[in-house]
Amino acid sequence: MKNRQLKNEHGLTLIEVLASLSIFAILIVLSSTLIMQLITSEEVSSSTSLQQNTNVLMAEIRNDYYKVNSPICFDDKKGLIDPVKSTFNNSVESLNISNGCIDVDRNKSLSIHLVTSNKGDNLTVETTLAKKDAYVLDLKENPDDFEEGNIDNCTFFNDTKFTSYIHTQNGNPGCNQYDFKKSAAFQNGLFLQNNSAVVIGGNLYVKGGLTVQPNSTVTVNGDFQVEGELDIKGQVCIKGEFKRKEQYYSQIDEVKNCFESGK
Repeated sequence: MKNRQLKNEHGLTLIEVLASLSIFAILIVLSSTLIMQLITSEEVSSSTSLQQNTNVLMAEIRNDYYKVNSPICFDDKKGLIDPVKSTFNNSVESLNISNGCIDVDRNKSLSIHLVTSNKGDNLTVETTLAKKDAYVLDLKENPDDFEEGNIDNCTFFNDTKFTSYIHTQNGNPGCNQYDFKKSAAFQNGLFLQNNSAVVIGGNLYVKGGLTVQPNSTVTVNGDFQVEGELDIKGQVCIKGEFKRKEQYYSQIDEVKNCFESGK
């Protein structure tokens, strides 16, 4: 009888099986976490994009209301506006959107209920625009003599004016703060995007309305005067005098020379 020589063949031990299962479970958890982070990041990005694009639409509407006499038109190539839920009322008269435009009587107030949507996210913005009685800015300087500014810059060393409407989203993406060493004049309105700052070393003059988004600040070391709508969701701090402040008492709250829209 011949002896058989068996080969020494090893299978997986219980410890090796458990170790493999543990590693596999860890990989599943890590993959799931990564997938959830990617989904959440995409949702936040979509919501932020909707907020920014809606702000641009509102800025266009506001700028047209105060600056032109023709119908108010806005660029909605991305199809954000919900034409059914959005309403525009010219005093008591309801207005219809026709080819991206609304025909407005500027002698009457314009009440806006704007609903936008993108990838399942919805945003509602409400505001009322009204022509204020015209008045002359009480200027210590003549902004016409100021140097024309470029919003792509972050620092301005001379008295600076902007003759066009300024939206900081369209400026230098690397500028979290715009630093004016002297006075500044925005002659067709200023829209300060989220998480931005403007510091004025001298006086600040704004015609055409001022919008300050959340987590944004305007600091004025001299005097401040604005003509048009004042919408402060961030904060405006003034070390000098707030000219004609009484016109905005119903819209703003004041705490230690800093102002924000009333709750």
